[in-house]
Amino acid sequence: MVNGKKNLKNCIARTRVESYDGNKFWRVYVWKTSKDLCEQVLHDDDGGCYACHCPMEFYENVITGAKRSHPVMGELHFVSGEWNIETVSHECCHAMMQFNEAHNLKDSQDDEYMTV
Repeated sequence: MVNGKKNLKNCIARTRVESYDGNKFWRVYVWKTSKDLCEQVLHDDDGGCYACHCPMEFYENVITGAKRSHPVMGELHFVSGEWNIETVSHECCHAMMQFNEAHNLKDSQDDEYMTV
């Protein structure tokens, strides 16, 4: 899950990737080293992680079970020089699976799924 405040001293780039309508987005960070990513995001200092997706919790109505997502869908984290298109697509796949779960989308034929 998305962790609170981060020390961005060793974050060399950050941006956001918005959904088609701009109502939802993912935060994206690029860190100097694996140790920086692990310490600031995973609260672990072993330095063994080069990319990760941290989903934002979604709100669930305890009576109906309906889920509603936060405008921030989650965070994508990468280590500078340690990623390629396969790494990015892998983490984006995690992000989209979480989006689908938060919106109860199970079938690629759903209209909303196709317009994200």
